[in-house]
Amino acid sequence: MFGRRAMIYAVECVHCQETLLTTAQIGDAGARIVADHLETQHPAVLDAAVVFDDPGLAEILHHVRVTNR
Repeated sequence: MFGRRAMIYAVECVHCQETLLTTAQIGDAGARIVADHLETQHPAVLDAAVVFDDPGLAEILHHVRVTNR
C-alpha cells in the first residue's frame, strides 16, 4: 500500500476486556487464540455443540469486540 497505512484492529474479550490480539485481519490463527482464551478463561460461555478444534469465526465473534487502533 503506497502512502496508506493498513487498518489494524484490536480484538478484545467481551467477558474480561482482555486484548487478545491486534491484527489487520482475523483468520484461523486469530480464531484459535480467541477459542483457546474462551476454553481456558470462560468455559461456561461456550456452546457445547461448537467444535473448537476447528472454531467457526461466526461463533467466535460473539465473544469479542473488534475496534480500530
